Amino acid sequence: MDFFRLFRYGIVGIFSTLIHYFTSIFLVSSTSFGFVTSGVIGFLVAYTFSFSFQSLFVFKEKLQLSSAFKFFLVQVVALTCSLGVSEIASGMSDYVRMFVVVMLLPLMAYFIHSIWTFRT
Repeated sequence: MDFFRLFRYGIVGIFSTLIHYFTSIFLVSSTSFGFVTSGVIGFLVAYTFSFSFQSLFVFKEKLQLSSAFKFFLVQVVALTCSLGVSEIASGMSDYVRMFVVVMLLPLMAYFIHSIWTFRT
């Protein structure tokens, strides 16, 4: 396992999360967009950033439409899994549930991207 690549993946993920959050907050507070619309726009901005930097900076791959589609599918699967894990762990403390999701799902997405999205 390439720990430096995993570290770069995590850094890009943190920035992507911040971009999603702050874009959404900005749109809710300064436009007539509602919560859902702002969240979707924030997700799309963060997705574009994340895919671009994960491709170029982390996996050292060219930007390709086929990879963008795979990347999107992995993100949807990761979101679905996070909801499932959260539901399975519903008897646990919310803090423990959040910790499990925050630690497990990015690692899962990283490995799927490594073996399928970017095939490095």
